Amino acid sequence: MGNPNVTDDRRSMPLAKRLETEEIENLPGRLENWFRDQLDDASNVKIKSLSRASEASGMSAQIFIVNLQWRTKGGNTEEKKYVVRAETTKAANPASNTVDMISALKILGSKTDLPIPMVYWSEYDPDHIGGPFFVMEYLEGIVAADSPPFTVEGWVKDATAGQRRKMYRSGLEFLAKFHELDWRALGLDFLLKSHGVKSQTEWCLDEAIRYYDEAVDGNRGEYETAAINWLRENRPARENLRLAWTDSRPANSLWKDFELVGALDWEMVTLMDPASDVAVWYFSDTAHTESLGLERLPGMCTREEFISIYEEYSGTRLLNYDYYEMLSAFKCHAIVANMVALWERKGQHFYGEGFDVQNNPIFLAFRGIAERTL
Repeated sequence: MGNPNVTDDRRSMPLAKRLETEEIENLPGRLENWFRDQLDDASNVKIKSLSRASEASGMSAQIFIVNLQWRTKGGNTEEKKYVVRAETTKAANPASNTVDMISALKILGSKTDLPIPMVYWSEYDPDHIGGPFFVMEYLEGIVAADSPPFTVEGWVKDATAGQRRKMYRSGLEFLAKFHELDWRALGLDFLLKSHGVKSQTEWCLDEAIRYYDEAVDGNRGEYETAAINWLRENRPARENLRLAWTDSRPANSLWKDFELVGALDWEMVTLMDPASDVAVWYFSDTAHTESLGLERLPGMCTREEFISIYEEYSGTRLLNYDYYEMLSAFKCHAIVANMVALWERKGQHFYGEGFDVQNNPIFLAFRGIAERTL
């Protein structure tokens, strides 16, 4: 098989258009020819099946599961599943860089033993499937859905308190191991965006403010204004920069027997204080519980338990948790506000009528953290 570790040196990847049903039906034949060119000395390349991942599995991309079969030069028949992903919008994170994500996944998937999917190939030529795409390792597992929330129905809701606690501990253990990785030694310096002009934290805050202001045409709300002022005034004097997943939550993970077996959706991978990843998970849980008028399910972690269990696994203190919790909450709110505005400009409703910038579970979770912090 061709070298999967070759990193394309282009710094941006154009977005792909979303494929309609008829176009998807024609994908197998078009992708067979493409895969034949990627595999060394392969013949009789055939896509045995192609399925479309759930729309809930990622708003920023179209994702397909391909079961590929081919014959090797030695005459053996090989069969393997791949994930084909085409980025179709940046609304989920306006600051994302697809090439950075691909480059990071090629490194993390090949140079660490963490359950992070390897990226094998990336393709810029739109002639193959109508736009750029990349091909990742397929990992087996189940997800904890966002819609409907896993706190309302599904395997997490049906689990015992002990099983849910096992799940949470497994996820926090993964975060602790991920944050221990030496990003400089791995060659992930390109994730540093501040370039000495400002701190990485300032860069992240400025980006979140930029796309929040674009979403609301500069008409900041009361809580947002207070949060921005507080975040500017209380920025930690020193940064503890580690690799940050930044979208760390159950819905972006694969699970088996309540253990995390795959970490997905790395559009926002960056360098940040590790507290930000712990805070995103807690924030996501809050949006799926208190913001919906629900109590946390038995076994789900409280805020204090998130911090203490992570510190147990990492052996380090989260000294600036309050700050990065507020920053993560504001950033998540800004991203959803951006998506709401994008849909409204198309004359559509994001998540249905009545779901707007200040009437949704993400805003309510942000407001709750703001009321406690500011």
